[in-house]
Amino acid sequence: MENIFDNIFTWILNNKSRIGYDLAASGMDAQIFIKSGIDFSREEFQRESGKIEENFYETVADIYGVDRDEVVSTNGGSEAIQIASLFLSRESERIVIPVPEYEPMYLVPERYGFRSTRIRLESEYELKRNESLSFTDPNNPTGALLSRKEFFKSALENNPVFCDETFSEFTFPHKPFTNFTEYPSAITSFTLTKFYGAGFLRVGFMFASKDKISKLKEYRRLSSGSANLISLYLGKKILERREYFAREVKKVMDANRKILREKLSSFGLTFSDPNNSSTTLVSGDFDEKWCKDLMETKGVLVTPGKYFGLEKGFRICFTSTSPEKLSEGLDLIGEFAGAK
Repeated sequence: MENIFDNIFTWILNNKSRIGYDLAASGMDAQIFIKSGIDFSREEFQRESGKIEENFYETVADIYGVDRDEVVSTNGGSEAIQIASLFLSRESERIVIPVPEYEPMYLVPERYGFRSTRIRLESEYELKRNESLSFTDPNNPTGALLSRKEFFKSALENNPVFCDETFSEFTFPHKPFTNFTEYPSAITSFTLTKFYGAGFLRVGFMFASKDKISKLKEYRRLSSGSANLISLYLGKKILERREYFAREVKKVMDANRKILREKLSSFGLTFSDPNNSSTTLVSGDFDEKWCKDLMETKGVLVTPGKYFGLEKGFRICFTSTSPEKLSEGLDLIGEFAGAK
C-alpha cells in the first residue's frame, strides 16, 4: 500500500533539525516580516472587526487591478490547491498536470480520487477540450515561466485552468501581475508564505470570474469555512507595504542568485535558470539516496526530484539562508558531487 505520509512536507519537516544548511525551504525568512515595522494593534484590529475580510479583498483587488468580487481568501497555498483541484474535477473529465511540478499539484487530485494524469513537461501532449490543466508559474522546481509557452497559452484560452502563481513575485514585476487579467476564464492563486516570509500566517488569495468565485467559496466551506481574521488583518498590512518587501527581497535574491550561478557552474552541474523564482532544479544522476547521503554526511538539506514527479535530480532553494551560508552549503554539495 502507498505510504501517504511520504511527501515533500514530511521530507522537509522531519529533516530540518538534523542539518546545518537548509536549502529546501522555498520561502523568505520570517525576519523580513519582523523587520518590516508592521505593528499589530489590538485597538485597530477591533475597529476593523466586521469588515476585515472585505478590507483584505479591497486591498488585493486594488493592487492587482481586479474587481473585489473576483477575489477569495484562502488559508495558505495548500487550501487553494485543494479547492481548485475540486473545482477542476467537477468541470472537466480529467486534470492534466505536467511534471516536474510541485508535488501537491498532482498528489492532491490523485489522493482525493479525482481523474488526473501526469505528463512530462517536454512532451508533445495535446490537451483535449474535456481536460483541464493545473500548473505553477513560475514552475516549482525549475522556475520556468510556463504561461509564455504555447501549450499553456492555448490551455489558458480554451480549457479550465488552475495556475498557482505563488512564486511570480520573485520575477520582481514593476506592477503586480496575475495571469487572470489576461486569461479571465482561468483560476489563479497567491500566498504570502514565500515572497513575504509570512508562512506563520497561512493566508493567500485566489482570482477567478465572479461565477467561479462563488463556487470556490462553496468549496472552501468543505475545507476550512473561512480564512483566519488575524491572518487577513496582517496580510492586508503586508500587502500595503509591498514596496518594502520587494526592495528587501531583491537584495537577498540578487546576491544569492549570483552565488548560485557561479558555484553550480564551477562544479560543472546542470541546473535550471534561477532568475524567475527562489528555486532551481539540478539535473543528473542524483536520486533520493544521494540526497539522503548528502544530508547525513554534509548536513545539507535539498529536496529529491521524486517530490516533483522525477526519478533523478534535486531542488535547491536559496531564500531563507544568508549568502554566506548558501555559499558554504553549495561548496559542500560540490564536494559531495565530486566537483574538481
